[in-house]
Amino acid sequence: MGYCMQMSSSHIFVSTENTGRVMAKLKNYPYRFDLDDDGNITGISFTGHKLSDEFEVFQQVAPYIRNGSYIEMCGDDGDRWKWAFQNGICQRVTQHTLWRYG
Repeated sequence: MGYCMQMSSSHIFVSTENTGRVMAKLKNYPYRFDLDDDGNITGISFTGHKLSDEFEVFQQVAPYIRNGSYIEMCGDDGDRWKWAFQNGICQRVTQHTLWRYG
């Protein structure tokens, strides 16, 4: 069956000169892009359900994505993570819950 996931939030920007590169690399993945009037990628939506090798492909396009961009995901098991883009690198950052007793 596979591992299902959904996007919980994102903030992404790719400049016009790199839009074609990013869209071409992700054309076989279940993502839809929002473009502004100048052709910059200003948003991304996950249109699928199952995890593939997204982290690998996001590492490949990371040099074209603006610093501070991220894509936050939630897995069907409650796992939460984000792909964060900084200095041409994509990192997978996981969320951990800390329970505190008063």
